Amino acid sequence: MSDPTPPAGSNPGWGPPPSQKAPKPPRPLYKKKRFIIPAGFVAVLIVAGIAGGGSKSNDTSTTVAGTSSAPSLSPTPDPSLSALRAQAEASKAAASASAAAVEAAQSAAAAQASASAEAAKGTLSQQNAYKSAISYLSFKGFSRKGLLQQLTSSAGDGFPAADAEFAVARLEREGGVDWNEQAAKSAKSYLSFKAFSRAGLLQQLTSSAGDGFTAAQAAFGVKAAGL
Repeated sequence: MSDPTPPAGSNPGWGPPPSQKAPKPPRPLYKKKRFIIPAGFVAVLIVAGIAGGGSKSNDTSTTVAGTSSAPSLSPTPDPSLSALRAQAEASKAAASASAAAVEAAQSAAAAQASASAEAAKGTLSQQNAYKSAISYLSFKGFSRKGLLQQLTSSAGDGFPAADAEFAVARLEREGGVDWNEQAAKSAKSYLSFKAFSRAGLLQQLTSSAGDGFTAAQAAFGVKAAGL
């Protein structure tokens, strides 16, 4: 019995398959129209972006360059203000120098006054003669001549004549003695223990052996004593 003939178009597993056309390979993506159009659009956008970025970069460069090349706005110094400032500084320096000069002059004057004060006191011997003279005048009336004799006498203090003269002159300069008052004190002292006539008291006050007052001082003293 012969094999049945398979129906047309079937492939029962034996014999070659029926002839068919081989499928076409897929087209590359970049050749498809749907890809070409968007890719072109994207390319246009990229080119536009590059152009825009370049423009912005150029603008920025221009701006920076314009900024860097802009003229400086630093203020111009005013000559008049500089002159005033210099004048003020000069005045301040002059005032400072003047104050220093005044202070130096005052210091020198103070030092000179101190030295003069010390010189006015005299040496130690002269100061001692001065103190002794004050002590004598405190209890008895002395004429200038009589006080000098008391200070220089060997029976008295024995000071050198120069030191005794310095002490008495210092008393006179400082207003520490009034010779008229000393004559009045001496006249009253004489009358306190002995009766004197006016003439006798005047002689006692003016005598070189007595007190040694001047005639005017003795007259003042006798009158002050009541004669």
